Amino acid sequence: MSCAQKGSDYTELDAQCCLDVFVHGTQQRKGVGACMFRLVCSALQLDHPGRLAFDRPSSKMKPFLRKHFGLGSEEEQPNRFLVFHCFWGGEPPSPLHPPAASAALAAST
Repeated sequence: MSCAQKGSDYTELDAQCCLDVFVHGTQQRKGVGACMFRLVCSALQLDHPGRLAFDRPSSKMKPFLRKHFGLGSEEEQPNRFLVFHCFWGGEPPSPLHPPAASAALAAST
């Protein structure tokens, strides 16, 4: 994918990308999506979802990432990918909901 950090030239990258996630309506607001994201990041050996590039994220994806992972400083790319400041190696933000809380919620279902 082609990507550019603010104020920089475009660079070709082989980046881990996410299209979107779907959690059935009956399982939403239980921490399932956040738990899923943490498992995916663990499997990909990423320390934070902000290290992923998102291909045309849905209207619900941005608020989800902001709420659960503190991702808000997004950098939309002309190719419709969305990356966050920490994608470029910066310090990932702290989540608004700590991992233990969402993992406990997911385990209780």
